[in-house]
Amino acid sequence: MSKEAAMKFVLKELEDSEHRYRIANRMWQDAPISQEDMNDAADGDTEANDKIDNH
Repeated sequence: MSKEAAMKFVLKELEDSEHRYRIANRMWQDAPISQEDMNDAADGDTEANDKIDNH
């Protein structure tokens, strides 16, 4: 593989990774469960745990 082809491949991979990151971030922002809920559940908060289990 030439240097130019390798650079094009790397740039395409970075672009694809950024696209996947943006989609995942958008899905996370729209999720009914927040990071705070997950942290609370991990700390033993039963109400937060129930909220997570119900989604």
